[in-house]
Amino acid sequence: FFADNDERAIFFARGVLETVKKLRWSPDIVHCHGWFSSIVPVYLRNAFADDPVFKHTKIVLSVYDDAFEGELDPGFKSKIQGEGVGRKYLSHLDKPTYENLMKFVINYTDGVIFETPEPPEAIRDLLVEKKKRFLEYQDKSTPEYLDQYQAFYNKVLANE
Repeated sequence: FFADNDERAIFFARGVLETVKKLRWSPDIVHCHGWFSSIVPVYLRNAFADDPVFKHTKIVLSVYDDAFEGELDPGFKSKIQGEGVGRKYLSHLDKPTYENLMKFVINYTDGVIFETPEPPEAIRDLLVEKKKRFLEYQDKSTPEYLDQYQAFYNKVLANE
């Protein structure tokens, strides 16, 4: 964990989205894995919301057992806000812990996949409260998990 992980995550998110835009790819789904890429949904729904490349893009976030200890830089909230992110949901970042970051980001996703059999209860509760679709942990030792992922993607794309 580095003191500037918040800025690294912002740089990563911006860099990825600017590259996709420059290449004129128009993704159907952007699937973000783990907390470090979790800033991508925020940018897609805010700073890049009017970009035609991302107009119909759906966003899926995989939540792993990768929680960081402590907090991101206390100025993270103002850094995000300064990047074109509206005030809505920003109160989650008053204390930028892993759990609060996930609560913030979930507001900008179309679906969440649990990549851990025991995800944080607060995240599950928020998904239920917000009526967000999610896929429970799938055992990767069985081939059926791929079918479960495909069915989930199809539901996200169909907006079911």
